[in-house]
Amino acid sequence: MARIDAHRWREQLRRVGGFSVGDWLIATEAIATLAAVSVAVRCVAPLRMHAWAHEVRQISGNVPPPDAVRRIAWLTDVTGRRVLGVTCLTRALAVARLLARRGVATEVRIGVRKVEGQLAAHAWVEREGRPLNETARHLRQFAPFDTASGRIGEMHWS
Repeated sequence: MARIDAHRWREQLRRVGGFSVGDWLIATEAIATLAAVSVAVRCVAPLRMHAWAHEVRQISGNVPPPDAVRRIAWLTDVTGRRVLGVTCLTRALAVARLLARRGVATEVRIGVRKVEGQLAAHAWVEREGRPLNETARHLRQFAPFDTASGRIGEMHWS
């Protein structure tokens, strides 16, 4: 039988208890979007999926301020990681889609690195060249693909 870490669960419940009504609405929208993206990445062509995620169509009149953009990205990413356990690509596409619906242009980036001789990939979202759902420190491990040319960025491959 698996042991439940009561301290960890109490801490997570405390954090959830601090969510506003707006946070809950975003988390609910994130769950629906993450579920849709999770299915779509398996049966929709990658270029079409990318275009859908980035199609900027505002659902309200105002583009959210930077703090709200980061909060939406964080809530979507956490929901994907903790609640649904989906891949980084699914989370990145969902973050891009939720922000695009609010008039925020972003870019899903993909990078690669070597792990024990194997190629490993990771996806994240950037706005104006800054990561939204990942730390810059974590991303230093990855050589990002150049979005314009499809080339891999500079990294020493030993």
